[in-house]
Amino acid sequence: MAKRVVILGSLGTDEDAKAVRAVARFVADTQPDEVVCIEGSTTLLERLREGYGGPLNVHASTTDESFDAVLDRFGARLLPQFNKVAPGWITTRGHRGQISLSRIGGNTALNAAIKFGTSVVGGPHPSPGNRHQDRRIRREHHSPGHRHGGRPPDEPEAG
Repeated sequence: MAKRVVILGSLGTDEDAKAVRAVARFVADTQPDEVVCIEGSTTLLERLREGYGGPLNVHASTTDESFDAVLDRFGARLLPQFNKVAPGWITTRGHRGQISLSRIGGNTALNAAIKFGTSVVGGPHPSPGNRHQDRRIRREHHSPGHRHGGRPPDEPEAG
């Protein structure tokens, strides 16, 4: 059976309580093999832990607490800049790894997919206009062996 991974983007600093409840309910109902949060707020992580005891992995935190305290508090693991989540897929924050940033929704992830030669699920980068947008871009227009400008730095893969 294939590994089931739920990837959550940022709900922003002004999280919608209804959206957080819905996401937490979905995770509790489906019990995926892993949850990856591009940005994890205290509210989101707390709600997820109410109904999910599996691996909870986070790229960044939107809380005022120390990041280590947030990870410890919720039994979460800090992900590397580039996390191989499945064959041909990585997760990352939008401003990592010298990715060419764009104000046009989706183009930052597209730039990353072209640069790294893999499909990218990325979260927001801290620039006006893109702060709360998540982008999923499947890189299909090039052969798998064709590379444009490099790969993500060698980092440990997610287990």
